[in-house]
Order: sequence, then C-alpha cells, then structure tokens
Amino acid sequence: MLFGRYASNAREARFPQLWLGRQWAVCPSVQGPSGLSLYDLAGGRRHGTLTNMDVATDWVRSQGRYALDFDGTNDYVGGFANIQVIRGLTISLWFRATNTSKARHSLYSGSSDDSPDLYAHIQQVSGTTYAHNLYFRNAYAGTGTSFTLDTAWHHYAWILSLGSGTKYYLDGRLQGTTASANEPIQDNLTQSIGAVPGLAGGGFTAQGEIDDVARYGRELSGGEIRLLAMRRGIAYEMRRDIFGEAGFKAYWARQRAGLIGGGVR
Repeated sequence: MLFGRYASNAREARFPQLWLGRQWAVCPSVQGPSGLSLYDLAGGRRHGTLTNMDVATDWVRSQGRYALDFDGTNDYVGGFANIQVIRGLTISLWFRATNTSKARHSLYSGSSDDSPDLYAHIQQVSGTTYAHNLYFRNAYAGTGTSFTLDTAWHHYAWILSLGSGTKYYLDGRLQGTTASANEPIQDNLTQSIGAVPGLAGGGFTAQGEIDDVARYGRELSGGEIRLLAMRRGIAYEMRRDIFGEAGFKAYWARQRAGLIGGGVR
C-alpha cells in the first residue's frame, strides 16, 4: 500500500481497471509535500523535479487536498524518463485555472525542449472561452468543442488513437474528435507537466493548480474516462475489504504470511 492508506497497484485498488496500461502517474494530493520531488506512483521510478518552483508556496491545499501551483511564467515539473508509445495514448489530469484569460495553458509536454513530439493544452478561443488541442509531430491536431473556463477544478483527457484521430474529454464528457490520423510516437526526451519548458518564455505554460496526472499506453474507454473524472485520486482508492482497521489487519496478515511462509490466508 502506498503511504499506508492508498493503493499502489491494481490488486489493492477499488477500481483496478484504472491501473491497466498505466505507464506513469503523479498525484500531489496522494503523495503530499516532499520538497522538490514528485514521485512516479505507477511504479516505474520515473520521478520528476519541481523546477523554478518554491516548495513553501507551490505545494498548496485546495479543497482540503494538496496540489501543485504553477505561476504561468516558468514553473514546471520535469525530468520524467522516456516513455515509448506504440498503440495509442491517453493523458488524464485535473487542473484548476487561476487565470481564465491566458492564451493557452500547456498542461503536459512529451519533451523538455522546444520541439516535443506532443504536448496537450487548452487554448483560448476568445475571452473565457477555451478548447482542447494537442500538438503532435509538428502539427496541431485541431480543437475540440469550446467551453467556458472558470476557476473550479476540472478533469481533462486527451486520447490519441492510432489511425483515427484524437478525442478530447472535459469532466468525463466527450468534447470532440479530430480526424487526423496518428502514427506511433517515441518520446526521446524527458516529459514535463505545467509547461513546455523550452517554450515557456513564449507563454507555453499553465497558470493554476494541477493534480492527479496519468499517462496510459492505451486508449481508455469513455466509461474509464468518466470514472477518472469523478474525483481527484480515484485510482488510488483502496478496495473496501482492505480499507478500514479490520481489512487493514487482515491484509497485512496475508502479506506477512506470504513473506514468512505462514498459514494465514
């Protein structure tokens, strides 16, 4: 179990399907403040480093849970190791904007330089009207259905379908599908959240709070996206038979038996 109360794998999770195909995941509200480190909770040891950020002010409490606050200037978390994609891709994250008139909020980048294979963002259409977009292989995939950006928490998702375009989701609802065909990608540099670091000076940054980010090496279903959009950190919720004092003791009894060869089951 992760930090004593959260699931650290599909077997412990209340919703094990949300662990299927996870390549990398970070969740400030589950991890809690840990200096300049942001840990890969998917078990791949692809940890990241808070860059241009201040520990005292950028680990914030939001709706009673921790999140990371990005200043919209040069804050980002980078250093995550290379991840290869050969069958499609899903990016899932929670974001609360603190600037509803910024030209774009760059939320995920597949590289730390100025020429990523892909990056996911929401962009201003006009005023507080925004739309999803995805930059992929030197071109934009196209925008989704526009929406009004406010300062509440929202769940965003991008699904890169090989050969059939890109799908955009907001709070579990499909926001449009682009028709551009996609090819397998290979991220050769470190990925980042909160900015496209090499383009940060041009405004390719996020201004707001980010939590519960995950990258999947598969295309999630609409039902799985709706589940992720129910609440921050839902993938880390434990099975009901484990959570609670009785379940907790039984779980560790089973774990201990497995380690020492005892007869408890």
